[in-house]
Amino acid sequence: MLTVFWDSQGVLLAYFLKRGESVTATSYCNILSSYCNIRRKRTSLLTRVILFHYDNARLHTARLPQEKTEAFWGQLVKHPPYSLDLAPSDYHLFSPHRLHSSGMRFMTESDVEHEHQFSMILLLFFPDPLRILQINLGKGKVATANLPKEAKTHKIDLILVQEPYSKDGKILGIRKSWKQWLSANGTAGIISLPSANAPIFLGTKENAVAIKIQTSIGPLSIISGYSSPYSDIQYTIQYISQFITSLTQESVLIGADMNAHSTLWGYPNDSPRGNAMEDFISSTNLHLLNVKDAGPTFQTTQR
Repeated sequence: MLTVFWDSQGVLLAYFLKRGESVTATSYCNILSSYCNIRRKRTSLLTRVILFHYDNARLHTARLPQEKTEAFWGQLVKHPPYSLDLAPSDYHLFSPHRLHSSGMRFMTESDVEHEHQFSMILLLFFPDPLRILQINLGKGKVATANLPKEAKTHKIDLILVQEPYSKDGKILGIRKSWKQWLSANGTAGIISLPSANAPIFLGTKENAVAIKIQTSIGPLSIISGYSSPYSDIQYTIQYISQFITSLTQESVLIGADMNAHSTLWGYPNDSPRGNAMEDFISSTNLHLLNVKDAGPTFQTTQR
């Protein structure tokens, strides 16, 4: 079972119940308590009152969950008492999600969770979703060669890669019909599949590269970046910031492996590099799309 919290800008929280676990007023309050730092993920909510909407399900109308919701989140918006037991999630999120997942087969529960979290982010606000895979390949030849299989399985349009297997400025082992762009040092790349709509190359820097693509809701600039754990993270942040500054208020999506730890994206601890990324996200008014327990983006032939 999946519990989703979302707003007009995307998914705030996706919580999957463990096998054998059931939803009660107490367990639901624990979910609310565990994620009371949700405002940190969306920094624009730090100084705002959040209007929170439930349907009329018994769990949502119980006294304890309603009190906990108002304590942690803000003002509770009452559902019309004689309305159908429907909330926007039922027709705006879950209905297209069911259609999208139809026919897919999953081998493990973690595969199900990862696919659902990934697709919900896209389906909420893109009538014709652009499917993007972001992954670190550890310079592995086999891992890079496995990209066509992954792209077919997950119906991918664009791939944001870090540390691909490359030589002489080209990613090796991918199909010739795929367009590709690499950063100056070959650590960050973007691969465009034929299903993507006419990508335009914006530029490349030492360890970042950017393109622009037309979506159903307008142009979207996409940046791929990489920062080695042994280098100064501020260099990559600076390169990405330069791209953002040149875009003049346009929509931008960043997929980067910054080797930065933060509890906001699933690590048990914060690191100085993670703090630097949090400051960057906050200062540029970016919104974090990472969800906890979404699975790794690092893949090698050993693991």
